[in-house]
Amino acid sequence: LVMRDICTVADILRPIYDRTNRQDGFVSLEVSPDLAHDTGGTLSEVRRFWSAFASKDSQTLVRFYSVGATVFNSSSGRYELGLLSTARREREYFQRNTKIKVELGEIHVLVMGEHAESAVASYTFHFHASNLALASGGVEDIHEGRASHIFAYGPDGNLCIMHEHFSIPSAKKPSASLASHTSLNAAMASQR
Repeated sequence: LVMRDICTVADILRPIYDRTNRQDGFVSLEVSPDLAHDTGGTLSEVRRFWSAFASKDSQTLVRFYSVGATVFNSSSGRYELGLLSTARREREYFQRNTKIKVELGEIHVLVMGEHAESAVASYTFHFHASNLALASGGVEDIHEGRASHIFAYGPDGNLCIMHEHFSIPSAKKPSASLASHTSLNAAMASQR
């Protein structure tokens, strides 16, 4: 409904857009400031995401991702699109006998943008899955995994994932970039 309305208004404003050499005649969609500054909405979406994952609900999971969302999984060195990642997760994790347990650490939310149109959620997690359809074996156990989700409002006005990054701590000493990331997190936490 919203997209149809925006397209209709864009068609109406097209002559102004053309006449002013693309200086006027734009359509914008505003998100309610009450929702945009609500970090609780982002926290809720993170919990809902993992609830859908743990309950092996691929239909709900796929709706979390924007069309071009990118995902870095903990076991891959390259990104994949959110929809492809959901299809892979369905194949590997969402089998009938698969058991999934997820525990989330404290979720930190940083609202960003001039109009608070996006948010970053960072947190740790423990993930355990058994009876998996994986080439590496039937169990995956991640202790102190790290996660980041970048959320933005989609055309329907709901928060959706634009980017997702999961990682596993290595046994090596932290690199300089990891130390910088830790310092950045500490600085952001002190600003709250």
